[in-house]
Amino acid sequence: MNKPSKFQRDAAKWQKSQAKKRTKDKAKKAASAEWAAKARKCYDRDGGCSRASGRRLEFRCANPFKVADPHHIKWKSAGGSDEESNVVTVSRGEHDRIHMRGNYTTRLEVEGDSNATLTWREFDAETGKLLREWESPCPTA
Repeated sequence: MNKPSKFQRDAAKWQKSQAKKRTKDKAKKAASAEWAAKARKCYDRDGGCSRASGRRLEFRCANPFKVADPHHIKWKSAGGSDEESNVVTVSRGEHDRIHMRGNYTTRLEVEGDSNATLTWREFDAETGKLLREWESPCPTA
């Protein structure tokens, strides 16, 4: 019985890693498709509009000012889920202000159930002072 050469061992190792990668990629693709379906369902529930501003948005769009972004009310990093009641449609700019990405002078916070009325708060980004508060009911409730 011949012992496999280093080349044969390396080739077998590479094939095994590629098979593992393909399995991972399929799982990622399935999870991504599932998330896209949930995001679309929330977009439809919200009437194709931002729940923060009421502006009309597009689900898929090249213009970053018009594209709809799904936002987790209770962030995933804080234990939030992908349930429909925890996801709300906002514009890309509003989403950036919620997560404080970019040079915005205000930040947004939201709480509530997206299948009911949400409470929005806008704060001064530098001082943290509450500037305004408003509610947005679910358009399909």
